[in-house]
Amino acid sequence: MYLHEESGRWHLQIGKRTLYVLVALELLFFLAAIAAVVWGVAARAETVRLREEQALHARQLEMARTKLEELQGQLTALQGPVVEREGSPVSRGGGRAGGVRTAYTPGELLAAVESLSEVVYRVRSERVLSASGGTMSLAAMQARLKQAEQDHTVPSLWPAEGEVTDGFGWRPNPFGSGIVFHQGIDIAGTYGTPIRATATGRVKYAGWQDGYGNLVELQHDGDIATRYGHNSVLLVREGEPVQAGAVIALMGSTGNSTGVHVHYEVRIQGTPVDPRIFLPAR
Repeated sequence: MYLHEESGRWHLQIGKRTLYVLVALELLFFLAAIAAVVWGVAARAETVRLREEQALHARQLEMARTKLEELQGQLTALQGPVVEREGSPVSRGGGRAGGVRTAYTPGELLAAVESLSEVVYRVRSERVLSASGGTMSLAAMQARLKQAEQDHTVPSLWPAEGEVTDGFGWRPNPFGSGIVFHQGIDIAGTYGTPIRATATGRVKYAGWQDGYGNLVELQHDGDIATRYGHNSVLLVREGEPVQAGAVIALMGSTGNSTGVHVHYEVRIQGTPVDPRIFLPAR
């Protein structure tokens, strides 16, 4: 690259190699500018995503706090003041109305919701059981239930072989955000495992129901009903009488299901109660 005079004017001469270098540098600067713009856009998008994620997390925590306070109030109404458990975020003091402190991790909060909901619904289930006996004393009701278990007129058998993978009560929503109430227990097994009636009764419903997939609902004495969901095959029809232990379906993963299992519910006068109240220890 050099200057020279021609006809009274100065001209700049650039060699091919120099020209290629200049073009390459210009292209490099151009690509760097594009990369900077792309990085800036990506950084802003990531910032927005993190803010939205934090906002969603905060809303979920607030939902859990509200549910915890609600459960504490229900338990207080059912049996008196809540007794603080070691390591639980539920206490009589704390920095929040209703006795739920604000400093806890999400894991502690969810564990407290699950623990307290189990207590609340167990107490409520006992109240429902007592109420279903009319004027009978609690001791008489317990004796009646014991006899009913022997007669298999209450759901006192396990519906299937397998591992209990989810219990009764509040849990993280397996199909979205937040927490949801699980109205029964889940027993996982292999596809086609026999599902058995847990008590003698009559088939109230046998067919498809949203969420449950292939569902069997049995009606038993004492205004007690049991539900068996997510089946692959149904082996009974509506109105059919069934005996305790009879195979009524085969295990599957129909409806809103995360894997092969049976969703098992016990309802008394339409209210879901913890099935483990009735089930014998394995």
